[in-house]
Amino acid sequence: MILSKNEAVIVEMIRNQATYKEIAHALCTRISVVNKLVSELENRSVIQRTESAKNKWKVLLDTYDVDPNSHLLSKSKRVIQVTVPKECEDYIRSHYGLIPRREIAKNLKLNKVTLNLMILNLGLEDKGTQHNIY
Repeated sequence: MILSKNEAVIVEMIRNQATYKEIAHALCTRISVVNKLVSELENRSVIQRTESAKNKWKVLLDTYDVDPNSHLLSKSKRVIQVTVPKECEDYIRSHYGLIPRREIAKNLKLNKVTLNLMILNLGLEDKGTQHNIY
């Protein structure tokens, strides 16, 4: 049987007797989503509810294949793209690592977050020592 990556995670966690809350935490999703996926697995005869407890399951499959094209549920990370004007790029490249970023931002009349995004965009984040810009 072929399972999605999410279903495979759920099956393994059920095999290790994890709770819905633990599964939801591992998948970075809500318990209601886990409940829906567990119901689908039960309908496909991958798992079976035990009679002794309400939310206890027994895995019926010994082996299964994981669909490599499926995606894990995870929190989407918003990516903010910033265009870097040529004059700002020249100034940043010539002063980065020499004066504090706060001062560079002030001289360019930018906030520090925007400057940090520009630095990432220019690929300067690892010049010299690692800077913590997140």
